[in-house]
Amino acid sequence: MFHFIVNPAGASGRTGRIFRKLEEEIRQTGKEYQVHYSSPVFGIEDICRDLTGRYENPDLVIVGGDGTMNEAVNGIRDISQVRVGYIPAGSGNDLARGLGLPADRMEILHAVLEGKVRRCMDVGQTEFFTVYDRNDRCPKAFESDVPVIRRWNVSSGIGFDAHICQKAEASKAKKILNRLYLGKLIYVGVAANIVLTEKKVPFEIRTDAGTLHLNDCLFAVGMNQPYEGGGFRFCPSAEDNDGKLSVCTADHVRQIDFFRIFPYAYSGNHLKFEGVETFDTESMEIRTAEPLWVHTDGEIACMSDHVRMSINEQQLQLLM
Repeated sequence: MFHFIVNPAGASGRTGRIFRKLEEEIRQTGKEYQVHYSSPVFGIEDICRDLTGRYENPDLVIVGGDGTMNEAVNGIRDISQVRVGYIPAGSGNDLARGLGLPADRMEILHAVLEGKVRRCMDVGQTEFFTVYDRNDRCPKAFESDVPVIRRWNVSSGIGFDAHICQKAEASKAKKILNRLYLGKLIYVGVAANIVLTEKKVPFEIRTDAGTLHLNDCLFAVGMNQPYEGGGFRFCPSAEDNDGKLSVCTADHVRQIDFFRIFPYAYSGNHLKFEGVETFDTESMEIRTAEPLWVHTDGEIACMSDHVRMSINEQQLQLLM
């Protein structure tokens, strides 16, 4: 039994339209399946939590974008006891790009319906030791030795790249661009707008190799895949099955230099510029001088000044 999990409102309704075409093909195969549509009161995360609680070793097929897959991986109770298919139908589709999935969704569908585990993928996780309310004044809402944990498939970042996600999500232009299949342009526009005012603060990053002190840091991102933000290759050598994070940081980068450096991130050649560094580590703990936005797979969790990023001990079994 394949459980297809769909957000019909995803990508301004395009996800629902894509799945209707896919379902016609599924019926013709004769495979046994059920469809589970998310709603505002029972979302993707709720559906995955429910299914993995009711069924033993279920086959879940997620239809949507990176955000939908993020919700799915956070809803799955035990990621080692489930097999997952993914059919990209979002605006950015960085996970599909990193996995090298074909552009033809029907081809992906037929591969998934064969029911064979074709690869295993690392899953990242970010632990939040402090959580701040999502407003400009940022009153402290949570601080504990027992962290809040969010899993992710592609990347998790703190600082500038997360602020881009937060502004893009709030932008009225995003829905319009999604309808025109130009959703990723919103990230470029927002980035150009906020870089001139983005505050750089001291970061302390503890890694396997020691402690880094970045005094004028713009952002730090841990990546499981090479791409984020609709195709930017911040960590071009990232691998999703090596048990490690690939990390990119930007320290002492002037705002005016951003417009020179940022376009090179599409090809991964931004690493040649002074102040932009990358390295691999099994985990990293980050403290910042003040609360900054944090994202997981482009989804804004909250603001924080103390997080830890690592790779989960269990891998996700993929059907494509």
